[in-house]
Amino acid sequence: MKGATYKKPSEYTATRTLERFFSKTPSKNSITKQEIFEAWERDKPEFEKTNEGWLSNKLTAIYAHGLARPIYSFNPWRQLERLELTPKGKKVLGRDDAPVVVSANNGNGSETDEQRHVGELTIDDLIIASEKINERFKKNNIKRRVKITLEEVS
Repeated sequence: MKGATYKKPSEYTATRTLERFFSKTPSKNSITKQEIFEAWERDKPEFEKTNEGWLSNKLTAIYAHGLARPIYSFNPWRQLERLELTPKGKKVLGRDDAPVVVSANNGNGSETDEQRHVGELTIDDLIIASEKINERFKKNNIKRRVKITLEEVS
């Protein structure tokens, strides 16, 4: 008998779950397990036995799309202490302090994922990013055109 195949949850599902997690704490970028249970109204005694499994299932989608990262405590074993938004998670939730993430090729053929603020991008970075986008959609016969407008700032 073949094992079950894993189908990654959609980004839409992960985003909706993340929004619900942070619905009662709009100004925070990290939340505790208890705050998650409260947001889903699972802080009642009847959910106590099933909460850990339920939370693990919900976090699968969020981790798969890189929207948040776990912060663990170790006393005496590993336990989820809180969930912290990644830059992508902050962007999805519309948080102002989320940096723009650009994946760029460093010129020697190897890939690097660097977080850069928009002001630090060069024309070369934008051209490389544009080429990578076109390459990603090549199999679907989709060609993306990127228009760059430069403005002089005084």
